Amino acid sequence: MIPMPGKGLVAGGIVLAGASGFMLWFPGLGAPLAVAWALLLSAAAWDYVRLARVTPSVESNVDAPPSIIRGTTLTARIHVRNGGALPLHLSVRPVLPPQADPADFVCALSIPAGEKRTIHLPLGARIRGTYTFGPIYLRAETPWRLALFQRRIGHENVCRVLPDIERVKEYITAKGAPHTTAPHLRTARFRGIGSEFESLRDFEQGDEIRRIDWKATAKHRRLIVRNYEIEPYRNVMVLIDRGRLMAARAGSGVKLDYAIDAALMIAGVALDSGDRCGALVFDENVAAHLKPQGGLAQLNRINELLFDVQPALVESHFRRAFMFLQTQLRKRSLVVVLTDVMDQESSRPLITGARVLGQQHLVVTAALRTPELENILRKPLDDRRDPFRKAVVYRLRRERGEVMMRLRKGGAYVLDIEPEALTMPLVNKYIELREMNLL
Repeated sequence: MIPMPGKGLVAGGIVLAGASGFMLWFPGLGAPLAVAWALLLSAAAWDYVRLARVTPSVESNVDAPPSIIRGTTLTARIHVRNGGALPLHLSVRPVLPPQADPADFVCALSIPAGEKRTIHLPLGARIRGTYTFGPIYLRAETPWRLALFQRRIGHENVCRVLPDIERVKEYITAKGAPHTTAPHLRTARFRGIGSEFESLRDFEQGDEIRRIDWKATAKHRRLIVRNYEIEPYRNVMVLIDRGRLMAARAGSGVKLDYAIDAALMIAGVALDSGDRCGALVFDENVAAHLKPQGGLAQLNRINELLFDVQPALVESHFRRAFMFLQTQLRKRSLVVVLTDVMDQESSRPLITGARVLGQQHLVVTAALRTPELENILRKPLDDRRDPFRKAVVYRLRRERGEVMMRLRKGGAYVLDIEPEALTMPLVNKYIELREMNLL
């Protein structure tokens, strides 16, 4: 505890100091002023002693929900209890998470002896991650306000702000009635003759010629065909770029936020369909990796992996991430790359890596646009520098289109899309590829 003079003592001292100036004209004020100073200091000492006894009995803590969804309101409750025998005037300042809005809060309140107060504090939670509430600083005064004690109460509480997984649950619920609840979503009806070899048998009338096994036919000297079965599951691997391009503002967050929301959605859809799903986060190195597994419990593991991933202001190393993936992923899989592109030179590793990766896997590249660039094109020419800004944006758009074309020529499926519109087209692309039985 740190003792300090209270507001009453400071005000009384100023008044008596001012009155002392009149002693030049009224020498008889000396004795009354001395008595007044003695009374003020005695009262302050007595107030100090009383306050020193009761301040340790003041208790406080912050109660916050264990987790919420990004973009919702985090309502923290600050509990303060006066366990002493004196009524107190308190100033309460908890250390709030730096990501919260607001990040600073001070509240003054009066609490009678033995009573408790609760302060409801709504905070904006626009950023994913771990929100840590630190210690609480209290300043306590008695009604006399002659002395003041500041006390630090060691306390820590944590709230996890998670990506929006409610949309995943809505999709799974809406699958049974897509036309009434979610008309923008495709339903997954999986067709095809299968791609996994099951057995050999004799050719029968109506069998397709492309199913004939010519080696077995030559060996047995009669037509032999292959039987195939639909694989029980596919592998879906979501690669999330968290490099500097993904730190650009978009809507209520950054591009990485929308990438993570889309990753969770496609993971939920894949897992609900019986496929296996995994995730990989990278910047200049591989930051996190989760191997593909099945079951809806995997969705929680992916959520745990991604909820606290933040942008890194470094260049992303696509080649390193793709090489690591190839060492970990032996089975042919759908690889979804969530990233952004600029010009051909900086995108060369992505183009080359996607082409090499596509020799074994099916690659979908979702490139998230930068809304600020589109805003520059729509903005009227109010400044002499605006034409030059527009010229730069047009050049970037042209080079971006060339990168998209080269990715498509390399065999990748490409989505060039606004961050806020990413999720549904990406999920529909997954369902389309699965229906085509390309895995």
